Amino acid sequence: MGIADGIQPKIEAAVAGAKAKVESAVEQATEKADSAVAKAEEAAADVEAKAEEVKEKVEAKAEEIKEKVEAKAEEVKEKAEEAVEEAKQKVEEAKEKAEEAIEEAKEEVKKAAEEVKEKVEAAAEEVKEKVEAAVEEAKEAVKEAAEDVKKAAEEAAETVKEAAEKALEAAQEAVEAAKKAAEEAIAAAKEAVEKAAEAVKEAVEQAAQAVADAAKQVAEAAAQALQQGASAVADAAQDAAAGLLGAATSAVGGLLGGGAAAASAAVGGSASKVDHPVGKFRFSVTIAGHQLGRFQNVSGLSHEIEIITHQEGGLNDRVHMLPGQGKFVNVVLKRGYLVDPFLEDWHLEFARDPGGAGRKNVTINLFADDGKTVHATWTVEKAWPAKWQGPELDASGAAIAVETVELAHHGVKRS
Repeated sequence: MGIADGIQPKIEAAVAGAKAKVESAVEQATEKADSAVAKAEEAAADVEAKAEEVKEKVEAKAEEIKEKVEAKAEEVKEKAEEAVEEAKQKVEEAKEKAEEAIEEAKEEVKKAAEEVKEKVEAAAEEVKEKVEAAVEEAKEAVKEAAEDVKKAAEEAAETVKEAAEKALEAAQEAVEAAKKAAEEAIAAAKEAVEKAAEAVKEAVEQAAQAVADAAKQVAEAAAQALQQGASAVADAAQDAAAGLLGAATSAVGGLLGGGAAAASAAVGGSASKVDHPVGKFRFSVTIAGHQLGRFQNVSGLSHEIEIITHQEGGLNDRVHMLPGQGKFVNVVLKRGYLVDPFLEDWHLEFARDPGGAGRKNVTINLFADDGKTVHATWTVEKAWPAKWQGPELDASGAAIAVETVELAHHGVKRS
């Protein structure tokens, strides 16, 4: 018999004992639970009875409070009505007192107005007397001043008369002297003019010969340039014409200046420089610093003011001419068509993107007879190409191809 066989009965006995104890504990717990439930039910019944008792007491107390509140409200209402009646009586009394005070104030104001009126009338009478006295004094003063002015005017008239007589005598003497000097000057000028006429005649003959020689040179240059291209023809002809006009103008202008100096010296004067017009064919055009060669024609350097006519009723022989809005006209440039497409590109780029192509300042220089000195400069401000026109082609003609651009702008300034 092994150890396990000896332990087995003990384990079974212990399990049986434990089971009995558990069953006894469960039975005792069940009895205690039943007892607790019975007590809980008894307590719940007691709570319900007490709750019902409390409810009855609360309702009785609420009814008592309600009756007291209603009695108090009625009492307050009666007191309020009494107070309102008392306030009404006081308002009526105050109203009566206010009306009495207003009547008293009206009487006081009336008395004060009467007093003020009397004082104003007295003061007005006093002022009137003072004004009348001042007017009389002023009349006397004006009368005395008029006498003084009359006396001074008579004295001044006498003085002016004497001065006028002396001035008349001096003027007559000056007229005689001037007449004599004029006769002498006219004689001297006549002699100087005759000399100048001889000099001019000789200068004209020399200029005519120079013109003939220059014309011959122009023809030879044009014939030679014709073989080199139409553009070169225009440049050579323009240069030769510039030299021709410069030579002729210088020759005639110099002799005319000498004749004028001789005439001026003969009459006792001083010689002055003769200012004469310059040719219209020496000019250059620069657009935003871009030199575009020679241009054939520039037009539109002008400004005009709108004329507004106004007819006046009853004035039938004329109308009033009034100035209106001023404006610059478009500037038109023409030149021989070149390989450089600057004008055409500028116009097309501006049409596509005005902000990108941009406005440009155009400078036009007019040169003097020497072809170098700038006689006048016009600046066309913020110009943009409103119109571009290409050359008209004609196989039957010999004229050079010309492109044209028309510029709108913000104004033209001369410097």
